[in-house]
This record gives sequence, structure tokens and C-alpha cells, in this order.
Amino acid sequence: MAVGERDELFVTVPEAGQVWRLDGEGRGTAFAGVGQDEDTYWEGVDGLNAGEVALEDPRGVAVDGGTVYVGTAHGVVRIDESGTALTVAGADRAVGAVGALALDRHGDLYFSDLSSAQVSVLIQPTRIEDPFHWEHIVGIAAVGVIVLFGVVRFGPSLWRRVMGGQDASARDEAENSAAEVRPGGSDVDTDDGDDWFDDRSQR
Repeated sequence: MAVGERDELFVTVPEAGQVWRLDGEGRGTAFAGVGQDEDTYWEGVDGLNAGEVALEDPRGVAVDGGTVYVGTAHGVVRIDESGTALTVAGADRAVGAVGALALDRHGDLYFSDLSSAQVSVLIQPTRIEDPFHWEHIVGIAAVGVIVLFGVVRFGPSLWRRVMGGQDASARDEAENSAAEVRPGGSDVDTDDGDDWFDDRSQR
């Protein structure tokens, strides 16, 4: 449960899939959730009115001014002052069932992830306009790891092959150039015994 800015008391009812609001005189009204029965199932909540959303197993609730946060079996749902719901943690399935919620003096939201047995924090969740999808980052990181592995594993051998091919081409070119020089005759220098050939291939 949590206390609102007008001293209302917000209470989750997990079995009913709802959040109720009690005023100072103890009168209660359903604040969020259509309730749960055998025909109720999860379809997402983003953009829906608080009274239209299906909140599966809501357990934790926290209030920041006119904004209410609800911990459900599918993450953290934010309900703003206009009554519009948005999933601020769990839209990418990286967050499982959420239990307790708590806000610090900076407006950061701490919540317990029951699926991973961890406590996570959302920085300034009131400023989130669209849920962040961690699977995009995971996909990019996976591609980066694959590319890095390929460079480390095959890069040196590929480089040697390329450079070896260039060396072979240079050797072939040198051999071809040497083959074009055909000795057509010789003059012997009797002083040092060296033979001097003239190149007739250019004629």
C-alpha cells in the first residue's frame, strides 16, 4: 500500500487484479484494473485507461505526486495523472513478476524482481515516454560479439593469405620479367671474366 498526495490510501488486491483507492473517510473505489476472472488475460496495457487495463497479480504500489506505479506479474505499470497506463519496466520481458516498490527523494523507483531475485531501479520513471526495449541492445551486443570473434579467429589467417597472395604475384611478375630477357650473344671481358649479355627481346 502507499499514501497519495491527498492522503488517499492505495491498496493492491492481487486476487482481483485491481488497485483500490481509499479516501480519508475510508470510502473505497477501484482505481485501476478491470478485475480478474476466467476470461481475463494479459494483452498489454500501454495507452489504455487505468480502468481498462488487465493487471495480473498486482502486488506493489508506489505514489509520486499524481503518478501511481503498480508492480504486476509482467513488470511495472505507470499510471499518470490523466489515468493513462504505460509499462515502464517489463515491456521487453527482461523483468518478470514485480513485488515491492519504493521511491527515493529523487523520484527514482526501486522494485523487487521476484523472477530473478534482484532489486532494480528505474531512473526518473516519470520522464519515460516509451518503454525501453533491452532486447535491441542485447541483439546489437550479440552481433558485436560474433563480429569480434570472427576478426580474432579468422583475421590473422585471412591477412596472411592476402599478403601471401600479393607476395606470390610479385614473384610471378619478377620471374616473367626475367624470362623476357633472353641472351642473344656475349662479350667476354678478359680482365675479370664476367660475361655481359645484350637483351634482344626489346628489338
